[in-house]
Amino acid sequence: MREEGLAYECTCPIGQRRQFCKHTVAIALHHLETSRKEAEQGIGLLRQALGGIAHESLIDGLLDLARRDKEWSDALKRLCLSALERG
Repeated sequence: MREEGLAYECTCPIGQRRQFCKHTVAIALHHLETSRKEAEQGIGLLRQALGGIAHESLIDGLLDLARRDKEWSDALKRLCLSALERG
């Protein structure tokens, strides 16, 4: 991975023709799996941290995010509606 996107190079016959070969696909799949695991680990840490925040502070923080970002606001509204529907 490079800042401008995915780059690849392989010395196998298909790679030398500058086509995606099984080697470049394997590397890309490995990268995706590693990225997914890192993201999941980050979510786990976030879950732990959120569990340690006082209820009122968490609500205040979520409302602050909702005030600053319409997408957050809409997502929180959907979350609340869903929770109300489930009872």
